[in-house]
Amino acid sequence: KPAPRWALLLGKYTGVLAFVLFQGAIFVGGTWLALGARTGIWDFAYLKSAPLLLLHFGIFFSVSLLLAVCTRSTVASVFGSIAFWLMCWGMNFGRHALVADVAAGSGAEFGQPLLGIVEFGYWFLPKPADLGILVRDALGAQDFYSQPAAFEFVQAHGQFHPVWSVAASLAFMLLIFWAAVRQFVATDY
Repeated sequence: KPAPRWALLLGKYTGVLAFVLFQGAIFVGGTWLALGARTGIWDFAYLKSAPLLLLHFGIFFSVSLLLAVCTRSTVASVFGSIAFWLMCWGMNFGRHALVADVAAGSGAEFGQPLLGIVEFGYWFLPKPADLGILVRDALGAQDFYSQPAAFEFVQAHGQFHPVWSVAASLAFMLLIFWAAVRQFVATDY
């Protein structure tokens, strides 16, 4: 008896995520071992970057999967997911910049009404910039390079919520994967 379509899509998705996790674990684990052996510093916080990178990939792979199921085009899937990543990063960065401007008083005339719309978009969409902040913090890289002032502001003033950012990104990933499954099951090939 053939497997149902949803099981095929779920198997493909989890298989790709397992492959990416394997590659990420080799890279992160290997560099952690190499750096630890060379420097004598065994920082276990570095190992947090592997699951964060997997989450980041999983979010945008689900978008790519939905585009592939809807369009049956590799080009649309690849470029659509890249464009979507850029849009999400822009929304993420723009939200942090707007929060910093409104708090500083420089964007007060248009900032407050716009902030509600931007907050909705920020919490609905995945947050690649926030995941980047989490990876930067996991790596302890704040001592070696700076980040945009807006990111520093939201972290310093309690406007950055890492657990909620990850949870909202995961919820979006599940929603998009569910939409891809529904489309794949309903499409007549």
